[in-house]
Amino acid sequence: MPAKSKSVKGQLGEYLNAQRPPAITEALWNDLRQRFAPVSESYLRELLRSTGLPFEQPYAGVRQHTFEELEQSLREMLHVYAEAMAAGNRQRARYCRRQVIGAKDRARYQARNPGAAPEQKARKEEMAQWMLVWLENPEVFPAWVEARKPRLSRDLQRAVGPLLLCLLLGALVGQAVPPAQAASPPAPPFGLPPVIWPADNPYSAARVELGRNLFFDPRLSLNGKVACATCHPPEHAFAGGDPPPRGVTDTPLHRRAPTLINRAYGRSQFLDGRAATLEAQITGPMSAPDEMGASPLTATAAVSGIAGYARLFEEAFGDRQVTFDRIAKAIASFERTILSGNSPYDRFLNGDKRALTPGARRGLDIFERSGECSECHSGYNFTDEKFASLGIGPDGHPPDPGLAGITGKRRDEGKFKVPTLREVVHTGPYMHDGRDRTLDDVLEFYRKGGQPGPRLDSRIAPFFLDAPAKANLMEFLQSLSGEGWQQIKAPERLPQ
Repeated sequence: MPAKSKSVKGQLGEYLNAQRPPAITEALWNDLRQRFAPVSESYLRELLRSTGLPFEQPYAGVRQHTFEELEQSLREMLHVYAEAMAAGNRQRARYCRRQVIGAKDRARYQARNPGAAPEQKARKEEMAQWMLVWLENPEVFPAWVEARKPRLSRDLQRAVGPLLLCLLLGALVGQAVPPAQAASPPAPPFGLPPVIWPADNPYSAARVELGRNLFFDPRLSLNGKVACATCHPPEHAFAGGDPPPRGVTDTPLHRRAPTLINRAYGRSQFLDGRAATLEAQITGPMSAPDEMGASPLTATAAVSGIAGYARLFEEAFGDRQVTFDRIAKAIASFERTILSGNSPYDRFLNGDKRALTPGARRGLDIFERSGECSECHSGYNFTDEKFASLGIGPDGHPPDPGLAGITGKRRDEGKFKVPTLREVVHTGPYMHDGRDRTLDDVLEFYRKGGQPGPRLDSRIAPFFLDAPAKANLMEFLQSLSGEGWQQIKAPERLPQ
């Protein structure tokens, strides 16, 4: 440890003058951290920046004084992360993620500082959302932030203060919020980024309400008895439940119905990813012979024949015309509001250390380390939105090719979309075919290393999980249950 007769800044200057490094490299950064411990890394990094020496990313961390600085550092970090992943350097890739996670947590903490100005809090909350997107979908971050900047970042930097003042004055004098503000989608639960609404299907409260009615209406099906909610009932967290639901033919479906919670953030839909958007996803179950058994034409005709829908379509789209494209957009709009956040884990991540029990915190450690569950179940939605094989699928009766059924590639046999773990305690049974009835069954499956065979993902391997460790991991999974979907109910009376 440096002698106490000189300041840290003085000692650092002497050390750098003696070494004369051209840049702060990984080796030098690690050496400085040890040499000047227990000085905080943030303070040490601040001193190093004052020297003017360039950092080799990602050791400079994530800079977030301005949006331009944040974007530059995240793009630099993305480059290093991509190189690390391509080279198979998981340790370096994890370091990148930890840097972003740490910066995101600091931004969230500052955004919730009661002493901070409203503009500063809004800016930090927006920055935290940028980093959440980076963590969830690094490859789409550049395009996402380009689309995001003109609409939000400029406004936050220049107009958040005046906007808040106008809204406050409007409330004081009894004025309504301007229509543009009233049309804004509701904020998602804490811990989730804003939902990105398609340009051709923007948020509309009237469209969401129309979609809610259509979602619960069985008259769209061939026999008038099966609705979207039949396979995705809200009482089962919008998942299939047990026993599994049946379609118009009353035969068991070979795949379980996955939860619709947080599918607004999905990069593709269905367990095999065959639909790119929620709008495109609607056609699948609507026309599947064993599910709703209808077609776009018959579903449109059924809705057109119900007089009570005319007003809802007019409020949602401006006129009373019923088309299948509008039906799909309305149901997709409703599904984008089925969200879950503000869980104990979200609050813990934001700095509330009492939000997780000691057992859940031990479970989190297992989840991220010995179990390596976070290799696939990552980001704010606990899924990387990719596809993986657990060695099951082709072994079924009949066999289920999974992603290979869409791509036609043998290497994709048995691959299914990694599901979210949000509300996982409520969304059983588990696996693509519902073979595991309980979470205990699932943990046993993973403890043993999945289903051995040539298709098993290389990341799946046996790991130690005795009864106390399993209980801790289960406690952590329970902490992923939040709020935002429980208030969604079926209409008391469908349009007539």
